[in-house]
Amino acid sequence: MKLKEYLEKQSITHKNFGKMIGVSQPFVTCMVSGIRIPSLTLMQRIIESTNGEVNVGDFFNHDTP
Repeated sequence: MKLKEYLEKQSITHKNFGKMIGVSQPFVTCMVSGIRIPSLTLMQRIIESTNGEVNVGDFFNHDTP
C-alpha cells in the first residue's frame, strides 16, 4: 500500500506521521509525493509504524520497465 493511501485510510496527518517516525512534516510530504525515497533505516521505521502495510516496494514506480 502506498504511504499516501495508508495515511488517508488511517486519518493520520503528515505532521503526526513524521512525529511517529522521527522526521519533519515536509519530509513526509516529499515521500508521499514521490520526491524523496526513505533511507533503509527510515524505511524500517515506516514498516514498523504501519505494521507492514507500507513496504519498500511501495516507494518505487512499478509502471516503468
